[in-house]
Amino acid sequence: MRFIKKSIHICLLSFRQWIGDYRIFIVFFAAFTYCYMVLNPVKDFLASTGVRINACVPLFLFEYSYSKFFLLLFCILLFCDAPFFSKTQQMQLLRSGRICWCTGKIFYIAGTSIVYLLSVYVFSWLILFPYVEFSNQWGKAIMTLAKTDAPGQFHITGIFFQGKIVDYFTPGQAMFFSMLLCLASILIIGLIIFFGNFMNQSIKLGILAALALAILDMMIFNSAVLSDSLSTYFSPMTWSSLMIINIGGLGRTPDIFYVGVMDCVLIIGLLTGTILCSMRKQIE
Repeated sequence: MRFIKKSIHICLLSFRQWIGDYRIFIVFFAAFTYCYMVLNPVKDFLASTGVRINACVPLFLFEYSYSKFFLLLFCILLFCDAPFFSKTQQMQLLRSGRICWCTGKIFYIAGTSIVYLLSVYVFSWLILFPYVEFSNQWGKAIMTLAKTDAPGQFHITGIFFQGKIVDYFTPGQAMFFSMLLCLASILIIGLIIFFGNFMNQSIKLGILAALALAILDMMIFNSAVLSDSLSTYFSPMTWSSLMIINIGGLGRTPDIFYVGVMDCVLIIGLLTGTILCSMRKQIE
């Protein structure tokens, strides 16, 4: 119990460093600005038609390759200072120990991932207010945007209302699975940056690896027919898009079981590697 309390304390100290950190403000402001640029045409569509849109609309941001790339890029900027050293670093290590310190930083990465993902949803709802409704029915707005050429008529770009999602999921199911998969991807990004930067702080190996995964995801979406692309099996960031999930054995993309297992394997592997690295590597 003392171990958990100390780890949570380390985590809270990391969050406290947000105060006065302009980088954090810039990241969230950039995320809000990007969401506004993408969703403002959607709001114009809603205002002109007089209909409301389901609150699950932010999940469709992660279905468009360029939007997901920018949202992941903001996430990388959020974690770019990993392994989150501070002026009180040595005191924290002396009082808590290496494993406890590392666990606290992992808690911080998980907490930051949740805060960031929820922020994207809240920003989207604020931008689309007062046209947002909470319902387990897709409603006229999303059905129209997914099944007609309305996005082209209203110049809606940067967000992809995928018909496959509307056909195979309810809004509640889609939001649940999308948030779970996106959270896993953001957590993987954070752990990769933490582990990579910890291993080699001089060239920020973790940032380079995270950028490579984000670029790989964008390349797969823009250069391959997803229903026939085996490359989706090897791109963790691609797994956060519901449109690539193999439903009913159709296509050659991974199914939800494969994605869930591989996300768990990656997260557990990165957690293990990070803790082992913190035990052996010199921390200055």
